[in-house]
Amino acid sequence: MTTVQDVKNIQTLDDFKNKKFRYQITDYGVEIERLTIVLEELEVHVVSLSPKRFEVLRGLINELVNIDNM
Repeated sequence: MTTVQDVKNIQTLDDFKNKKFRYQITDYGVEIERLTIVLEELEVHVVSLSPKRFEVLRGLINELVNIDNM
């Protein structure tokens, strides 16, 4: 964010001392906002490791070892 004092409608010195600011988003801010929109639209896939898959893998490795021993 870029902060700039708003001096548009200043009539008195007190108005100048009681600063009112305008805020403008920077290029980095725009890119971050775009990135958050993209991330919000992504689908999240949950993956879990099942112990059964490891048993199947272990069995296949044992079969390969047995084939190699023949």
